[in-house]
This record gives sequence, structure tokens and C-alpha cells, in this order.
Amino acid sequence: MSQLISQMISANLTDDLRNLGKLRHLTLKDTWLTSSLLSQALVNIIQSPLQTLSFLNCSFKEDSKGLEILSVPDLKLIVRNNKLRSLNTIIHYINLLFIHLETLDLSFNPIELPDHTKVIWPSHLKNLSLSGNLLGNHLFDHLSPHFVSLNLTHTDITSVNTDALQPMKDLKQLHMGSNAIRELPPDLMLPALEELHVDRNSISTFKLETFRGLPKLEKLNGANNPFVCDCNLYWFVRDFNKTLLVDWPAAYNCYSPTHLSGTLLKDFHPSQVACDPLSMFAICFTVVLLVLISCGIVFHFMDGAWYVQMLWIWLRVKQRSRNKDRSLESSTFNYHAFISYSVKDAQWVQSELAPHLEASHFQLCLHERDFVPGEWVIDNIINCVESSYKTVFVLSQSFVHSEWCNYELFFAQHRAIGVQRDSLVLILLEPIPPDSLSRKFLRLRSLLRQQTYLPWPQEEPKRQLFWASLTAMLRTGDKTVVADKSAVLQQVAGDIADLCHNETEYADHDQLLKD
Repeated sequence: MSQLISQMISANLTDDLRNLGKLRHLTLKDTWLTSSLLSQALVNIIQSPLQTLSFLNCSFKEDSKGLEILSVPDLKLIVRNNKLRSLNTIIHYINLLFIHLETLDLSFNPIELPDHTKVIWPSHLKNLSLSGNLLGNHLFDHLSPHFVSLNLTHTDITSVNTDALQPMKDLKQLHMGSNAIRELPPDLMLPALEELHVDRNSISTFKLETFRGLPKLEKLNGANNPFVCDCNLYWFVRDFNKTLLVDWPAAYNCYSPTHLSGTLLKDFHPSQVACDPLSMFAICFTVVLLVLISCGIVFHFMDGAWYVQMLWIWLRVKQRSRNKDRSLESSTFNYHAFISYSVKDAQWVQSELAPHLEASHFQLCLHERDFVPGEWVIDNIINCVESSYKTVFVLSQSFVHSEWCNYELFFAQHRAIGVQRDSLVLILLEPIPPDSLSRKFLRLRSLLRQQTYLPWPQEEPKRQLFWASLTAMLRTGDKTVVADKSAVLQQVAGDIADLCHNETEYADHDQLLKD
């Protein structure tokens, strides 16, 4: 049973309160009260079963008797839409009159916070409503850690003070709707909170970290906020338990971007790849792995390791060129020629090539004889090529498949391009069709197509011309051995004349045998 009393309270009416055995809720609205009448009313309230006492838009004046100090039993006190200003004064009377009060509603009063003191709420007060009081963010500095339910709706709050809320270990209901809150902080820690109302604020997104500090949340009212529909809100749309939401989905709409304005959050479905870092990482990792595997396959079949080694050698050669600049005009050499050949062709070199050239007073550099023990093979190759006026390559199938021979060819051709253009001499020990060589031997293919080479003849009579041509090629341009070009020409002419003389003798000998 509830009773609404308006205008002025008479003493007889308050006397009747004790006789209303079923009265549970009493509201005094638009009423003029004096301290003596209020004291008498409180005396009768003590003797009644009243649970809720409300003062709505009442006027109060203290008369000569003053307000007697009484102990009012536990009840719910509503002092809404009055003209109460001093929060400290209100709490003072609560401590005097309502020593067991657990619920207090001070909504829509022009309450002002104290400037230099902190409000001390009674520890027995568990439920407080300050709705409609424009108190601002400083309100958080005057809260009690004993609150179980707190209504701060329409209090002009713009941000949430987590330091002030953290001591409220028993807080179960928090109403902060109709404010200007921009975000819920990620470090919000309210372990007992069951209801959170932040509707009609300026919140653009919900952060996952915020709800990790609310393990017992059973109801969330985030309706009518200007949500920004992007990847930051994607987790909320996809993973948040929608059964906890008040007014879902009708009151949850996209505010921006413009092309999504007005779209319900339940209809917002961004790309999972774009918004899920794990999916993005998995796809990027897979793509990178496939690219690396593809590059590895290409690298393997295109002899990439060999090209890398050649690049490294080339860099070493360039470095040596900076440290040791050698020009053709001012250089002297230790050898006439460096012989590059495969180990499988060593017998031919040692039995045919080397003896014949050294008999003609050529100084040859052979790797098994002239390489410096203990030095790296590449350094030995570079030193021998640089110390030799020319480089003779004995080409064969074995040469093509020799890794070290290809290093020698690479460095010698680099030297021919950079220092001495006619320093390469090619001897073709057996036929090697240029088109039969793989891409790895592109340099050798180019040489076989563009540069003159000496094929080793199988017929004995033709070998005299081979040796004459080879000797001439080794002596051409050798200013440290030959005085001038006429001597070279004379030597070549002599070799050819000897060859022709020998051919004539063979022919005369054959004719005598026939006769």
C-alpha cells in the first residue's frame, strides 16, 4: 500500500501513520514542512512498517522547536527533484537520523560538491542515485568504496576515473547513461559488477581489454552510442555475447564511416583477413613461405649457389683492383701463361702442352706445381691469373663440369675486360657445341661463339700448325719477351716454313716408295 500526501502536513495526519499497518511506501510531494512536523512524522514512521519514504519537490523550514534527533529504522529514502544543494549537510542529517539507511535517491537536485573537503559517506549506505545532478568528473573523487549500486546517469561525466572505481570491490550495478563519455578505459577493474549501463554517451568502440576486468558481467546497456564500424569494433560484433546486451540489435548502429551510417552492428561484417591479426599473419607467413620455397626451387635449378659464389668472387676481384691497379704498359709478369684445365685432362697437359711450350722457352704456371700451399684456392687462382700475361684454357667436357675451372674462367675473363683484352687463349681439346651448355655456362657459350679458339687436331701432320698458331698467340703483344711485332711475324713465318718443309719431305718420301 502506498500513500501520496500533498500540501501541508497536519499533526493529526502524521499521528495516523502508526495505524496504517499495511503502508509500505510514502511519498510527500509538493509539501511544505517544518522541523517540528517532520520530527513528529519521523516519530510515527518509527512505529509503522514503512519501507520507502519519498520527498518530491518539498519545502522545508526549521521552526522554534528545531529538528529532534531520532533514529529512523531501515528504509529507502528518496529525496528527488528538490532544492537540496549541500551534499555535506545531507550526509550530516543522514548520519543523525538514518543510521541504518542503505538506499538513498538524491536525483535531480542542484547539489554542489564541496571544494576543499571530501564527502564521507556512511558505510551502511549501499545504494546511491545522483542522477540529474550536473556534478562532472570530480564526482568520482567523492564516492564510497562501500557502494553496491551507483546511479550516475545524466551527471555531465566525460571520462571514467578507474582509480576511484577500483576500490569498489562490491559494486554490482553501475549506471552512467546519458553522459558524454568517449570511451571505457581498458584498465577498468570491477570484479563484482553485474550490470553496466553506458547508453547514450559518445562511445565509438568497445575494447576487449575493458571486459576482461568485468568477469561477472550479466547485463550491458551500450545502446545509442555513435559507434565507428571498423576493425576495432570487429571483435565485439563477432565474439561478444549478445544475450548480455540491452536493446540488441535495434539500438546499436554504425555512426561512421559515412557509407555505413545507420547500419545495424549485426549487419556489419568486415573482412576477417583485414581485421584479424592472426589471420593476417597466417596468410602473410604462408605467402612468404611459398615465395621462399619458389625462390629456393628456382635457385636450385638455376644454379643459384654457383652464381652467388661467382658474385662474391667478383666482389673480391673488384676490391683487389682498387688496392692493386695494374696496367698493361707498366706491368711485368712472372709467367707467360697460366694453364687452366680439368684434372682429367692433366695427362694431356703434362705430356703434350707443357713440354712443347716450355721447350719454346715459355714460362708456364700450372696449379699442381705453382699454387702456394696453405692459401685458399680462390686466392691462388687470382694470384696466378694476375701473375700471368695470358691464360690458356684447355676446354673439354671435363672442364665444363669442373667448378674450379669455371672460377678460373670467370676471373680471367673479368681481367680481360678490365685490363688486357687479348689475354685469353682457348684450346678446344674435344668438340663442345655451345648450345649444349646450360645457362650456368653462359659465359663460356659466349666465348665459344665470339672468340677464336684452337681445336686440338687428331691428325699428327696438322699439329705443327696448331703449335705454331698457339706459340704466335702467346707471343702476340708480349712486350716483356718480344722486342717488336716483326719478330713475332718472323717467328710465325719460320714455324709455317718448317711445317711446309716437313710436308714436302713427307711427299717426296711417299713418291720414292711408289717408284
